[in-house]
Amino acid sequence: MHKASPKTLDQLRVRAGACLDDLLENTFEGHWRGTEFSAALEALPLTTAEISTARNRLQNARRYVECGEPGAARFELRMLSLQISLTGG
Repeated sequence: MHKASPKTLDQLRVRAGACLDDLLENTFEGHWRGTEFSAALEALPLTTAEISTARNRLQNARRYVECGEPGAARFELRMLSLQISLTGG
């Protein structure tokens, strides 16, 4: 099994964090734009439990956006960010 270098892991987290920031900023538009973040999330070295919870939060956020509930979507995305340590808080 190939292990990613710390630099590569940092780059993956930075990319995922930037994608999530963009997604958070655009939840009020009413259109789901989470495809890029989904790909970045899948590239992170997460446990099965972490990826499962992250996928559920992302799916919940998408549903909230589609139902016109951007505040709830942002909550799910912030919780996801904290869960996978993409932000400092």
